[in-house]
Order: sequence, then C-alpha cells, then structure tokens
Amino acid sequence: MACHWQMRAGSAVRDGWTAVGLRLFLCVREFLIFLLSLPPILIRICNRKIISHVQQVICFAFHDSRLLLETCHEAKDSKKIVTLFYLD
Repeated sequence: MACHWQMRAGSAVRDGWTAVGLRLFLCVREFLIFLLSLPPILIRICNRKIISHVQQVICFAFHDSRLLLETCHEAKDSKKIVTLFYLD
C-alpha cells in the first residue's frame, strides 16, 4: 500500500482540519481498494479478526452483498450488537 500518512505535532492546526481529514480519507480509500483486491477468504479472516475486537458492528451493505451480510450474521452469532443499514 502506498499510503504514508503522518500526523506531526501542530500540523493539524497549521494545515487545517480539512487537509488532515482529506489525507485521512485518501488513506482509507487506498486501504479499501487494497481490501477489494483480496480473495474472499482473506476478507472473511480480516472481518472475523475485527469482530473479535469490537463490541458493536455498524454495517452499510446492499442486499446482494453476500460476504458482508455473512459477516453481520457471524457478529450476531458472536453476541455482538449489530446495526445493519441497506444502501438499496
């Protein structure tokens, strides 16, 4: 991944929060593109790892997002609080 985002002391004040937010957004975007290139089995493993570390899951999915919906069901089975929003 090519994202090398760093937060130096005072840079948020000097650059403004908008610039910091934009840099963070671009890093998240690059990370999501990286995730989309992974095989589904690796995405499942990553999702399970994330779910094991949280108490609540908020999910934005389409009705045909099979992998994401499976992850939400696994979170419910793990007794996590799951909020699911459908985008379609």
